[in-house]
Amino acid sequence: MNDERVQRRLAAILAADVVGYSRLMGENEASTYEVLKAHRKELIDPKIAANNGRIVKLMGDGVLVEFASVVDAVRCAVDIQREMPSRNADVPIDRQIQFRVGINLGDVIIDGEDIYGDGVNVAARLEGLADPGAVYISHTVFSHVTGKVELGFEDLGKHKVKNITDPVHVYRVLTGPDDAGKLIGRSMPSSMLWKRSAIAAGILLFVAVAAGAIWLRPWAPAVELASIAEMAFPLPDKPSIAVLPFVNMSDDPGQEYFAQGMTDDLITDLSKVSGLFVISRNSTFTYKDTAVKIRQVAEELGVRFVLEGSVRREGDQVRINVQLIDALTGGHVWAERYDRNLRDIFALQDEVVEKVVSALSVELESGEQERLHRTYALTAESYDLFLHARTMLPTYMTDKGRLLRARQLFERIVEQAGGFSGGYAGLSQTYSLAVMRGYSSTPVEEANEALKLAQKAWDIDADFEMAEVAMANALKITGRSEDAIATLEKMLKSSPSNADAHAQRGRLLIWAGRAKEAIDPINTAVRLNPDFGSPYLIDLGLANFTSGDYEAAITAFEKNYARGGPIDDAGLAVWTASNSELGRSNEAAKILDRLFDSHPDFHLRSFWLLRLYERPEDRTRLNDIFQRANIPMDRPYTR
Repeated sequence: MNDERVQRRLAAILAADVVGYSRLMGENEASTYEVLKAHRKELIDPKIAANNGRIVKLMGDGVLVEFASVVDAVRCAVDIQREMPSRNADVPIDRQIQFRVGINLGDVIIDGEDIYGDGVNVAARLEGLADPGAVYISHTVFSHVTGKVELGFEDLGKHKVKNITDPVHVYRVLTGPDDAGKLIGRSMPSSMLWKRSAIAAGILLFVAVAAGAIWLRPWAPAVELASIAEMAFPLPDKPSIAVLPFVNMSDDPGQEYFAQGMTDDLITDLSKVSGLFVISRNSTFTYKDTAVKIRQVAEELGVRFVLEGSVRREGDQVRINVQLIDALTGGHVWAERYDRNLRDIFALQDEVVEKVVSALSVELESGEQERLHRTYALTAESYDLFLHARTMLPTYMTDKGRLLRARQLFERIVEQAGGFSGGYAGLSQTYSLAVMRGYSSTPVEEANEALKLAQKAWDIDADFEMAEVAMANALKITGRSEDAIATLEKMLKSSPSNADAHAQRGRLLIWAGRAKEAIDPINTAVRLNPDFGSPYLIDLGLANFTSGDYEAAITAFEKNYARGGPIDDAGLAVWTASNSELGRSNEAAKILDRLFDSHPDFHLRSFWLLRLYERPEDRTRLNDIFQRANIPMDRPYTR
């Protein structure tokens, strides 16, 4: 391969093969070949296409697949492994075909349609380690998908593998119905961590008396100082903070959702303080379950302060340890431990936020003090259910099945806690997203239902962020975009660090025919969420495309692809059309192939994105652009 032609990109790589393939072929070559061919045609290829994968090569008993999204790669593998037992149900054990799968996220070398490099090699080694029917992933994959998939994981530790210099940290994906959120294996059990915490607390008491120490974890290593020169972004002109995912110290790994919910609520509340710059949870949650240094977090996210903590829950009793660290000085600005009853959880969260604000010498503006104190009509059971439901509520890029499951959970919350704004807001969102994505068979009726539910949430608590977002979306789909934009602008005055609200305002401006105005709020969302776990770069590409800046649109899509960000049919269509308008027919054709590989029935007459543009002239202009890019008006599509 000529070095001058070497190109690289970041990709999620899935490697799979058949267990005992040589034996199966030796015993009955023809039968094994036909059965494997059927599995590929009926299961494997469709799952790869459904999850936006590209088959790089077939290797007899194996397959190498490239994905732009590591979440898609894991979902694809899990979908295949979950369906194989039923396909083997009537087959004798010694004739059953079982797959083992390895997945890695890494840098790959591009050579035409083929890929090489350690990113591929590690995936192959993981596949070789995997048990029959299992999916093994690298630590890089684990850190990207945790919190984004309803799965569990088993930490298998580090393994030395052939031709890879450093040991590979391996995780097994747990796919059972009760495994979601679990982390088991070689990591120190949470019960042991709790004992360690208790011992350390005793030591702390002694040290506090002797030397006035205040931090609850004296065993923690000294903080390496962050460098302003090494930060990925300039520091904001106000105190900037990242809240790391709280560690679940409970004996029950199933309480992970509770620790996640605590973190989410703190980020939401801190985002309401105009004097703070608060990083989005999408970015901070990429550090979940990793031994990350404060310096790394600060430099990668461009913040000065980092808040970290732990949660232990036993029944209705909750213990929280929390500390605020200045990454530039290494100093512990504030630390505290709380022991409370679950019924006081909101008051506890309010107190933590107030302590952070006070420690950073931030003055609250008029009305902010009142907004930070919340009283919700929720029992402990309903609060638990709400935390579960909120993690299920997806973005506008969601699949239909997840949307319906979220709806069922929010319906239960409304039944249990009719005086809680969040139940109605979440339920409204499920109807709005279904209409936006074209999943609804009765869009007018469901749009009206979304507005009715959003109004109910609004009437209960107009300052509750979920109610404001629900109202904005419901107003949009009922034809009141300017009112929807005004709703989000009101929300952002009280929650200036809410990345999703900035991005949603940008989308609404695009669809209202004000695409150039959308670029600034979307860029703000990207700064608040530097990891791009949400589809902000797709939004930025769409804004530039709609306003006619195709070069800038392509840059956004390529950056999203390089970072392994999410992309759906709309993103691929707009990316194709942007290249087409600049006369880059080869690039446009390649992306168009990806679009139809993952969405074979795609056509313009049913393209959900076009329906969201309110002005007829925008729909006509963009429809013509898409047709020039060889996207058909009607199905079928023939390449």
